[in-house]
Amino acid sequence: MDSNSQQKAKITREDFETIGTLGHGAFGLVEHVRKKDTNKEYAIKTIEKIHLKKEGKTEQAMREKDMLTKSRLHPGVVKLNYTFQDKNYLYFVMEYCPYGDLNQCIERYAQSLPYELARFYAAELVNILEFMRSKNIIHRDMKPQNILISSDHHLKLTDFGSAKIYDDDTRGRSNTFVGTADYVSPEMLDEGPVSFACDLWAFACILYQMYVGRPPFSSENQYLTFERIRAGNVVYPDHMTPQAVDLIRRILQTQPENRLGFNDISEVKSHAFFRGIDIDNVYSLSCPTIQEVVEHPLDHSTNIIKSGIVKKKAGWIFRKRLLVITEQPSIAYYEPNGEFKRGELALNAETRSEVHGRNKFLITTTERPYIFEDEEAEVWVDTINRLIQRFFG
Repeated sequence: MDSNSQQKAKITREDFETIGTLGHGAFGLVEHVRKKDTNKEYAIKTIEKIHLKKEGKTEQAMREKDMLTKSRLHPGVVKLNYTFQDKNYLYFVMEYCPYGDLNQCIERYAQSLPYELARFYAAELVNILEFMRSKNIIHRDMKPQNILISSDHHLKLTDFGSAKIYDDDTRGRSNTFVGTADYVSPEMLDEGPVSFACDLWAFACILYQMYVGRPPFSSENQYLTFERIRAGNVVYPDHMTPQAVDLIRRILQTQPENRLGFNDISEVKSHAFFRGIDIDNVYSLSCPTIQEVVEHPLDHSTNIIKSGIVKKKAGWIFRKRLLVITEQPSIAYYEPNGEFKRGELALNAETRSEVHGRNKFLITTTERPYIFEDEEAEVWVDTINRLIQRFFG
């Protein structure tokens, strides 16, 4: 074992200080942490072994580690820095992406990305898809929530828990349904054989969402969403350019072999939609206009612990707001596009946060209570209370 391996083998959870909670998964949680000896920030995924064993998912966790290791040199895949374990948990220490995920970015831009930014991000996703195909990796759960925005504003694909290697053993074999309803391909939905074409389908759904603000098959319920997917029923708004519509339409074909890029991803790369973009070298280019919204109107020296679009109660109604927690410490809320600050909560030792109902959470300050609504209510509460404890506890 070399010295680098020995150093990694000695790492434990005690080497990291928790800053906040980034999210909850099926078998654990993801936290924003700082390594004590270097002061460098990471995202650490904690996986409970007993749940893995109970659900028969141990192999899946090991597969995710292998996929991340196999992809470690590509700039469009989140980097796995360390892995270690103790009696009860597995730990994946990954690079920290401070600007959240692509879904949050779309929401910050009031549901529609600028045309050139969407083209640029689409080019990065194609670059990632080409790399994964070269490694025979099918992700099977591509969606905006699994695409992070790095410190230099480039996209990073994460969460390889559903990924698999496409080889002679898997080619033509039926597959159990995985993925997320709005982005799942017809063949995955009906548990048929899958190939790289399922990731192409998800890519087209994401591209549509970047321009329209919602996935193309989104409906009132999951049943109707599935029916629209099977029928390939997509409505294209008038504001979409002919090039974008043509690319999406040629990929969202219900038969995998009819999708543009099924045989060769270069078919997608050479489409007119990408004219003028060097997809092969897109990760060496600067991201257009992203600073206008992704960089919040805060001092650039301020570290953002957590941010996202929530609903804030204002009288009898709830309004969308961008909620931002920083290490000042500070909790402030803005217009959804981040351009105008609406208010800031005064923090002290008496500040408290708690889950309030199903998806609501309450922040009580010495001045007044604030009520917010979000699916990640528990994550917000945990992050806020950790912040208060760290600075005022």
